[in-house]
Amino acid sequence: MPPLSERWPGAVAAVGRSVAWLAEADELLAELAEGDLALAGDDPGCLPLARLTPL
Repeated sequence: MPPLSERWPGAVAAVGRSVAWLAEADELLAELAEGDLALAGDDPGCLPLARLTPL
């Protein structure tokens, strides 16, 4: 990214940090979704509304 690096010298590092944070957030959200699915009955084909409401 030469044009960006010339204009904003820290751009590559900032984008790299953002990528790392987004990857971590994706992992955490996947873990949370797995837990929510387990609480909702562990059957993605049939999710009871009463168990989804508190989520």
